[in-house]
Amino acid sequence: MVNPVTVMKMLNERKKFMSNHPHFFDFFVNAFGKGVGKDTEIELSIKRPGEESTSSKITIKESDLKLFQELQELIN
Repeated sequence: MVNPVTVMKMLNERKKFMSNHPHFFDFFVNAFGKGVGKDTEIELSIKRPGEESTSSKITIKESDLKLFQELQELIN
C-alpha cells in the first residue's frame, strides 16, 4: 500500500523538479505523453562531472506496453 504522506512528498518534489528543469519535463511530456509503441527505441545517457558518459538503449517490446501506459497516466 502506498503511503499518502510519501505521495504528497513526491508530488512536491515533482513540482520543484519541473520548476528547475522545465525543458526536461516538456521533453518527457512530448516524448511519452502521446504514448510509446512497440519497437520504439529509448536511449538514456548520463555524464557525471569528471567521468566518461555512459548510456543504455532499449527497444520497447509488446510486454512493456502496459508499463508505459501506466507511466503515461502519471505524466498527464
